[in-house]
Amino acid sequence: EKKLSNLNLGAFPAPVTNGNYLVYNHNDKNTNWKNRIFLFNIAAGQNVQITNGPYGEALPDIFGNAVVWMGVESSTGSVSNIYICNIGENSANYGCTTGNFKKLTDSNYLSNKRSPKIDQNYVVFSDNRYNKYYSNVFLLDINTNQEKLISDNVAYHTYGPIAIQGDYVLFSDNDLITYKIDLKVYSISQNKVIATLNPGWKSLPSLDIYGNMIGYLWGANQCGYDPRGWPPLCDNYLHVYNIATGQTSVTNIGGTAGQQQTSLRIYDNMVVWQAASEGINTNLDIYYTTI
Repeated sequence: EKKLSNLNLGAFPAPVTNGNYLVYNHNDKNTNWKNRIFLFNIAAGQNVQITNGPYGEALPDIFGNAVVWMGVESSTGSVSNIYICNIGENSANYGCTTGNFKKLTDSNYLSNKRSPKIDQNYVVFSDNRYNKYYSNVFLLDINTNQEKLISDNVAYHTYGPIAIQGDYVLFSDNDLITYKIDLKVYSISQNKVIATLNPGWKSLPSLDIYGNMIGYLWGANQCGYDPRGWPPLCDNYLHVYNIATGQTSVTNIGGTAGQQQTSLRIYDNMVVWQAASEGINTNLDIYYTTI
């Protein structure tokens, strides 16, 4: 194993990988305590800081040789845009180590565009351009630079998890009237939401997608406090939804009372997640199960 940073990255989004590189955000005294995006070459063992904007960068994702992230553009953090670079390319092609990055989103909207996820030639992200308190979800085609609103503008999307793979986008809508959360499955080819899972949540799920399988955590209770603004989920159940069959399997992974589970990932027939070993805001352990 290799240690990439002297900082406990558990306080930040987990690093993401394309198999050859890891990309993650990190801050310390060397970055003047501003978040920066780092690219780690696994084979070469080389770790490179690729961003150095005035207000910091965060929430990176990677697909193939393309890296996307949120670049903060105001001292208050209320304005940000989505950027992309290409590993191994030169400055003319927005190379990641050249400092010549491409801004994907429209700067005319002085809004907070965040949580970018990339797959193939699509990037999905949240944006509060229509209401500074609430966000919607947008899908952007990198090849055409065209974007579309895919979340229900009657409801609002909070800063919860987003996922994209192949033809499917996952996001959560929080109803303006009931203030309860629905998990939506959007089909890019059909240009519509094709499934709504577990309507009526009171907290945001941790979720991921692999092929036709969607894994997500749903808590029987709310617990503790999260500075991002929503209560963490406790006493969780693992739900696995098969898009092809429309069937859902449920596994109780609650553990001890009040245990908090987060950061779910699914690959093939395996699901992994983090859980507080003794309760809320304590040391985290890694758990897995097969499906």
